[in-house]
Amino acid sequence: MLLLLLSPAWTGCRGESPRPPTGPPPPPPTITGLSISGNLTLTSIGETSQLTLTASFSDNTTKDVTAGAKWYTDNTTVVTVSAGGLLRVVGFGIATVGIASVPPNPGATQRVTATPSGTFVIGGVVREPGAGWLASTLVVDTLSGLSATTNSGGQFTLAALPRLPYLKVAKDGYEPIEVRVTESGVDLPIQRVIRLIAGETVTPTKLAPNGLSYTVGSTRCSPCLLIRVVVPRLGTLHVRVTSVLKLRLFAEGQVVTGGTDTELIADVPINAPREVVMYLGVAPASTGNGKTAFTFETSMR
Repeated sequence: MLLLLLSPAWTGCRGESPRPPTGPPPPPPTITGLSISGNLTLTSIGETSQLTLTASFSDNTTKDVTAGAKWYTDNTTVVTVSAGGLLRVVGFGIATVGIASVPPNPGATQRVTATPSGTFVIGGVVREPGAGWLASTLVVDTLSGLSATTNSGGQFTLAALPRLPYLKVAKDGYEPIEVRVTESGVDLPIQRVIRLIAGETVTPTKLAPNGLSYTVGSTRCSPCLLIRVVVPRLGTLHVRVTSVLKLRLFAEGQVVTGGTDTELIADVPINAPREVVMYLGVAPASTGNGKTAFTFETSMR
């Protein structure tokens, strides 16, 4: 018994190294990224595409994790995707398919387009700057006559277009716009109609940093609002605008910039009863990244 107890020390005396202490096992590798691959450009109703989800791990390895993924699509009128990642076209348009992010694991998305071969497809959103997305808004391609109505999130798609479109956007109570599209994704801001009769004062929609841009003569006004003033008689239309930022007013060829950060004054000669269209924007030297409230006051002299 004594010999057994002493044998480790005796063995060490023979020059053999003792065993290092055993520590805890290394942590398992974690997912650092997900990627989706497969055919994402489809051309016919009923066409399918098998998607593959690949996970990248912290130990620089990768693994196909398609089978265990929870797939989704943001537009089931265009494509569906099965639990095994099989994509199927049910209508023409644009959709996003993906895997939702579940912390600490990342998510992944891919854009899918479905339109007949040789045609174009576009998608986009219609919004009111500073207010949000606009549902039930008509979007028409004036070249082909094709149209779509925005969903509850302000989104729309137009497919089977013979060429990139020229879009007209119309909604009751909003200024219509027309835009030539040069790419497949488009952002379409529109503003509420601001109309008053000379002598009235309004505090309308705030100027938002992501608002509309107008070209007035050779000058770009952005962010900018279009304001309509109905003038019932001859005289001088007096305009006073107050705001926390220095603003700039375009009116009948005049460009008037506020003399202070709080007030802008303009006088517009009126030679016949009519509607005067003006544009109000933030002056180039002004600073500010939030919504800008203002009061627009009119009177006749």
